[in-house]
Amino acid sequence: MRVLMNRTAIAFFWLNVSLIAPLISRAADPAPKDSVVVRLDDMRDFSQGQTLELRADGGLCVRTISEDNERVNRIKLSSGRLKSLFAFIPASGILVYRERERSGEPNEVHTKITLTLPKQDKLVVQKWANDRAPQFDKLYERLLELAKSTVKERTRILTKQAEVIRTARKVVAEEFAGYHRDRRRTLNTSAMGGPDLDDLANIVKGPELAEQPAIEEQYGCFDPHHSFLVTNRDGKSYRIVVCLGCHRIVFQRRQDGASFPFTGAARGRLRALFQRLNLPTRTSEEYSRLDFDERQRAK
Repeated sequence: MRVLMNRTAIAFFWLNVSLIAPLISRAADPAPKDSVVVRLDDMRDFSQGQTLELRADGGLCVRTISEDNERVNRIKLSSGRLKSLFAFIPASGILVYRERERSGEPNEVHTKITLTLPKQDKLVVQKWANDRAPQFDKLYERLLELAKSTVKERTRILTKQAEVIRTARKVVAEEFAGYHRDRRRTLNTSAMGGPDLDDLANIVKGPELAEQPAIEEQYGCFDPHHSFLVTNRDGKSYRIVVCLGCHRIVFQRRQDGASFPFTGAARGRLRALFQRLNLPTRTSEEYSRLDFDERQRAK
């Protein structure tokens, strides 16, 4: 009997190795940066709950839906946190989880986790909320913790950015053209100070960026024409790039700078700020004409 049990344990061990080892090696393979590798759907019908999407480049989007509104929070996970999650996925037991087949109870949530890792077959697993399943719940709880962290991380980043603006050695507002053609041309500049700096810091720190209606994310152009060149107390400079067309602001402190959508209210405040600084807020057609004229002159 003991020999039989040992053989069974060994067989089960090698079964797990055969399932888990390919995931670890393949998860390390490169994937398109914008591809979604982990998705959580934790919804009660279509009116309440949340979804989570994690991209291969660490971009994390959490959408929270209630009866009267919809909110989106986005952050960028560090490479360390991303690797930690990828290592946790096979260890959680999700690869050998099997759902207990039954009908759901009234208003019972049927949570779904989708894994689309590089060179790995797509895995879709579901569980009814009232069932106990450690092999599912370990990863589910880890994703819930990740979702909660997005709000705290956004608030931390934006609060820090607002403080940098208020204490900066110099801030210059800019209007430019040619962002996507690597031929950036500065059109107009205006030095900022006093109330204008406070206004910019308040916009950055305010609820318009900290949490925004999801409808603002339907625009996807990101063809910016305004920025703020910030020189901090240490003499280091970076840009805050603003796209008034698609309602997005990017803090370019690193190559993969933090990016945040903003509301229509924030757009109005930013437009008013640029106008006070005598920086035009032209239409997309006007900027296209400027780009065309520049290309003609370069011939």
